[in-house]
Amino acid sequence: MHKLFPDLGGAAPGTVALHVWSPPDLGGPTGRVQVRSQPAGLTCATGSGGCRASFGSGTRVALTAVISPALQESRPLVWVGCGNRSPATQPCTLLLSSDTSVCVAPADASWTVEVCRQRAGG
Repeated sequence: MHKLFPDLGGAAPGTVALHVWSPPDLGGPTGRVQVRSQPAGLTCATGSGGCRASFGSGTRVALTAVISPALQESRPLVWVGCGNRSPATQPCTLLLSSDTSVCVAPADASWTVEVCRQRAGG
């Protein structure tokens, strides 16, 4: 897991931040990706520059990427920062004990969470 938070400010004691990045060019004419968390608290879409939510330390969070059919057919996506780059069509499950960043990125590139964060403008 990667710790890439330039300014966390205001995190309550006992909570950790989860940040999800996606490259801004993952939308457009081929569709888009929405990421949601369970438990609820995080919802974002490609082109938003990333999103962040706070959870209690020790919380198990499952992230689900809802990928438009056109994008899914044209460009396989993976979770970066969540295990071994598993397909984004499968949930990403994290046990949060510290501030964490993950990324939904193209499978055909050598993406890192840092590269994804920079491309998203974070």
